[in-house]
Amino acid sequence: VVCAKCSDYRAELKYDDNRPNRVCFHCYTFLTGNVLPEDKEDKRRGILEKGSATGSEESLMCSFLQLVGDKWGKSGPRGWCVIPRDDPLVLYVYAAPQDMRAHTSVPLLGYQVTAGTQADPRVFQLQQSGQLYTFKAETEELRDRWVKAMERAARGWSPRGPNDGDLSD
Repeated sequence: VVCAKCSDYRAELKYDDNRPNRVCFHCYTFLTGNVLPEDKEDKRRGILEKGSATGSEESLMCSFLQLVGDKWGKSGPRGWCVIPRDDPLVLYVYAAPQDMRAHTSVPLLGYQVTAGTQADPRVFQLQQSGQLYTFKAETEELRDRWVKAMERAARGWSPRGPNDGDLSD
């Protein structure tokens, strides 16, 4: 059961004679193929409606990451994750690089970042005050770059110039 406080998403459900019913974000995207509800597309831009920075020149870090754990659903989807150059203390998670609206944003300041587990060294987590986000990178090298970027943001670091976002050092 999804209530009005939990979700604005509606999709037609076969078991209910294809009538629109309130559903969670993941079910909405699966059932409709949309990321943004059609009735909300013309409303004013909100905090999550920041266009995805698809290239490295527009972001400090961006790539697909597997979204893992209860926060995203047991077998969470892959998300296009971005720390934008013009908003370097926030992680935005999009369904795809071309999306104009993130489905999640996480202000990284003050988060603890932990990397790797014995079960899977490509996993890393963000944790603060009962909030826990778990991600899985495709490689350990990519995980290390994300961990470094998130640790910098968690400490309040932001680039001063166009080339001050290098994560290779």
